[in-house]
Amino acid sequence: RGETDANGNRRCIKGYAKAQQHDRQFRKFLSEQLNKYYNSAWEILDFVDIPVSLACRLTDDDLGAVLLCIDAKNNLERLYLTHCFNVVGYGFIPLRASNVLEKIDLGLYRQFETPFWRSGSRSRFSFREVKLSEGPVCDILDSILSGERGNSLRRLQYPYEWYEENQLDQFGNIADGGNMDQVMRSGRMREFVKGHNAATLNFFSCCVYFGFGSNDGFCSSYDVWKADLVDTCLGCYDASFEVCSHCNEILCGPCTNAPECSNCNVIYCLHCQEANGFAGVVTFCDSDWCDPHCSTCRSIGCRNGSNNCNDCKAMVFDTLLEECNVKQAQIDSQQEEMKRSKSIMFTSEDPPITIRIKDVTGETLVTVERSIKMETLFQAFASKKDIDVSNLRFTLCGETIHPSASPESLDLYDMVEIEADW
Repeated sequence: RGETDANGNRRCIKGYAKAQQHDRQFRKFLSEQLNKYYNSAWEILDFVDIPVSLACRLTDDDLGAVLLCIDAKNNLERLYLTHCFNVVGYGFIPLRASNVLEKIDLGLYRQFETPFWRSGSRSRFSFREVKLSEGPVCDILDSILSGERGNSLRRLQYPYEWYEENQLDQFGNIADGGNMDQVMRSGRMREFVKGHNAATLNFFSCCVYFGFGSNDGFCSSYDVWKADLVDTCLGCYDASFEVCSHCNEILCGPCTNAPECSNCNVIYCLHCQEANGFAGVVTFCDSDWCDPHCSTCRSIGCRNGSNNCNDCKAMVFDTLLEECNVKQAQIDSQQEEMKRSKSIMFTSEDPPITIRIKDVTGETLVTVERSIKMETLFQAFASKKDIDVSNLRFTLCGETIHPSASPESLDLYDMVEIEADW
């Protein structure tokens, strides 16, 4: 049976809060953890098979002696300090500069159990006093991560008691929106995490991850990296982690209940939604088959036709209509400006226009005012050629020029060319 306190309260098994399921699942998970331990050589050291009454009395000297006996620096890949509540951290010295250690789990409880006691159905959670200290633990891990031979360290699970007590609500949950600077009680731990660019799951899990480069790198590699119960969220016991597109903190998708844009994958944590105005940026429309979109992608998709959902179009109709109105106003303004510029350019003081008249005999250059009637120009040309003007036809770009027109009414300026036929 699972461990109970003096009042008969027991630890919760992750994902199994119902009392009738507790004992059966406890035996199942404990058997799995023991088998994994017993089937290994000294690659795994787990104190789970020692009675709690004995494990909780082990000292740093006892732990150090065990690690020396198994040559832990060169052999040990995973260390589970189950129920070793009396250890401070100095017993880890034999692990200094190890390049084979992959996971060190200091949660002090079995992997499948929550790190708190449930006292009543909706009463406060209570925590067992532990002596494990951030200082000596971080010093040893510093030596491992900075070792000259490289390192294999990927995960540190720390005790729930390392959180700031004032960051816990009455149910033992970390206040929403907390980050490593706020929720960790020790400046040494905060310095350690920042110094090694570790990925932190904050209030979702008591774990810090190394070697992934960034929170984005961790989340993108998480699917292919084998996860166990220690890696799951303490709120929903799932492992669906994402990175907030604004603050870059890791968030738990099911717990945050924040939709992710199906096009650009933008997603925001609850803190950024509330404190930074991102609430409602990524939403679902009323259609049952349509995926969530951020406001930008929904507008772009409806504008260019890639999104054919009528409900999405209804959501952005007012926005797109406003865009059209603004653009039309800009076009109208530009057209008015062009008209005004023309009226300034084409005044009575404008320089005369040169017209080249081409006929079968050659070309004739005539310089005239822009306001002159074309009829006057035609008569002068006919007189010069000794031809009856009624027998002439003048064209501009294939179109017949009416005698009552003027260069100004035809929007002619500088030098133009017209043709004369008879």
